[in-house]
Amino acid sequence: MKTPAIPAAGPLRAAAPAVEIVEPTLMPGRQPLLRHRCLQHSWWHRGSLVTPLVTGADSLGEFALLDVSLQRGCELPPHTHRCEDETYVVLEGRLRFYVDNDVLPAGPGDTMHLPRHRRHWFRLESDYARVLLHVAPAGLEHFYRALSEPAQALIVPPLPPAEPDPAPLAAVAARFGLCFD
Repeated sequence: MKTPAIPAAGPLRAAAPAVEIVEPTLMPGRQPLLRHRCLQHSWWHRGSLVTPLVTGADSLGEFALLDVSLQRGCELPPHTHRCEDETYVVLEGRLRFYVDNDVLPAGPGDTMHLPRHRRHWFRLESDYARVLLHVAPAGLEHFYRALSEPAQALIVPPLPPAEPDPAPLAAVAARFGLCFD
């Protein structure tokens, strides 16, 4: 018996792509984590209250999740991240995000994703706002900590009496891949 010929790949029959099977890698040390918003782990940063809920040490560097309470006047100037993406989930208050040439208002329940290499900043539209800030990969939490002091209470602290010297801010920012305009 003669073996039938297999038609060559053509416009009607494309060759199947090779499939690479990759064995999944299990990350050692991954454990469930429940962290409460507490004074012991909170910082005051330029008139805001920052509480890390998940750090890079907890997620093996994959991401960090920060609970951030803000007041009008504590916002950072326009900047660009070289290393991480940021995602804000607005829990309370209203913010106006500026991304490149776009102006995007956000309120409770809204999510704003900011990919790295995109110039952005935000302004509070309300006197107070609270957001969850997801950063991937992790590391940006160390930027906030380097410029903060331990929180004395779980409240938004007073604003600094004067604008901080931009030189130390720029020096710390450069260590973490942030570029301020």
